[in-house]
Amino acid sequence: MDDVPKNLDAVFGTATATSANWRTENIDFTAVNEHMQVTDPVMLWLATAASFIESASDIYTENLVEYFSADAEISSWLASQWEPEELQHGKTLRTYVEAAWPEFDWEAALRVFWRITQSFVVLKYWGLPWRWSWLRAA
Repeated sequence: MDDVPKNLDAVFGTATATSANWRTENIDFTAVNEHMQVTDPVMLWLATAASFIESASDIYTENLVEYFSADAEISSWLASQWEPEELQHGKTLRTYVEAAWPEFDWEAALRVFWRITQSFVVLKYWGLPWRWSWLRAA
C-alpha cells in the first residue's frame, strides 16, 4: 500500500483534480504500475467502476438539465462545465484502467454495466427506456 501514492505521483504529476485546466492527454500513463491488479486489486476495481459511472455523465447531465430546466444558469453550467469535466474523469479513469490492467476488456465490461444500469436503475426509477434503446443493439 505504501507504493500507491508514489505510483500515483509518477502517473499524475502536476495534473491533478485540483488543477483548473488538466487534461487526460497530459498524464503520463506509461508510469502506471501494470501489476496493480495483484498489489492493490480493490483500488483497481474501484477505479474501473468509477470509469463506468463517469463515462455515463452525459446521460446524467441530460437528466439534470431537464430537472433544472426552470433555472437557465444551472442548466447552462451543467451542460457547459460539469458534463465535460465528468466525461473527462471517465476518459482518464478508463485510460488508467487499460494501462494498469491491459488484459481487461473495458468495452465489453462497459456493455454489461449499461445493461445492468438499464435494467435496475433507468427503467425502474427514471422511467426513461427510450433513451437507452441503442443498448439493445449492442
